[in-house]
Amino acid sequence: HNGDLVDYANPWQITLGKIYGTMDDLRLESHRVQDKYIAMSKALISSADIDGFRVDTPMQVPLEFFKRWVPAVTDHARSLGKERFGIFGEFFVTTER
Repeated sequence: HNGDLVDYANPWQITLGKIYGTMDDLRLESHRVQDKYIAMSKALISSADIDGFRVDTPMQVPLEFFKRWVPAVTDHARSLGKERFGIFGEFFVTTER
């Protein structure tokens, strides 16, 4: 446990802090967890015929996860004929950052 996220201006807390003190992390820095998440995402695209993902609170997710997940997901979508598969998210930033 890296402590709660209480200071949204602190980059360390934004990336590693625990949101609201009760939401547990999926440990997305682990390659094993990343592999499972990628497989689940691909299965969802194939079975539900979705055209994109909305990523909630992307700044709390390790960048290394996205560097693996995004290409894997978009490549899979492309293999199904989805050339314009969308992935988007939102984040809050202040003028001080």
